[in-house]
Amino acid sequence: MTEATARALIEDALSRYSRTERGLPDDTERALGFRLGHHLQNALEQFPVLVDAGFTIDVEYNRIGLDETKALPSFLPMLGDAENELGLSSGALGPRRTANVSPDIVLHRRQSGRVVGNVFVCELKLTSADGATIARDFVKLACYRLDLNYEHAFMLIVDAGEPHVHVVRSRADAVAEVRRLRDTGRL
Repeated sequence: MTEATARALIEDALSRYSRTERGLPDDTERALGFRLGHHLQNALEQFPVLVDAGFTIDVEYNRIGLDETKALPSFLPMLGDAENELGLSSGALGPRRTANVSPDIVLHRRQSGRVVGNVFVCELKLTSADGATIARDFVKLACYRLDLNYEHAFMLIVDAGEPHVHVVRSRADAVAEVRRLRDTGRL
């Protein structure tokens, strides 16, 4: 799936969400992620080849295969590098704890492992989220691509108006987004 196709799928689901979920309070990321995941799965039906091949949308999915949980070995070093590069104090982007991760939304083939089957990963944040939390997720997205071989990574920042879709292709993209957050006073 191309980046443009993946983005179009996400934007279609966001549009469906905006049209049909008006009465829901958008006060939690998890509730929003669940409903958006539902709309993404419905939008995925436009791609019967993917559906027939076992690709699916999952929310808060934290497994590689059956037993191994997802971890990002490059996350802490990349987070520290981003802080250094931007002149931020150590820990400005949050505590230095590594943990297993659960991406907000993924399009993948379950139990496919690290090498193939990971099409896209999305992190979702409300515009009211703390800037450091958003920055951590930008770095995390670059690590999903590096460590777990996701083809595409997207940050979805949702507010009462139009959602914002940011593409993260590399560490440089993640740092650029963190820089933008810093320069606009969010950090």
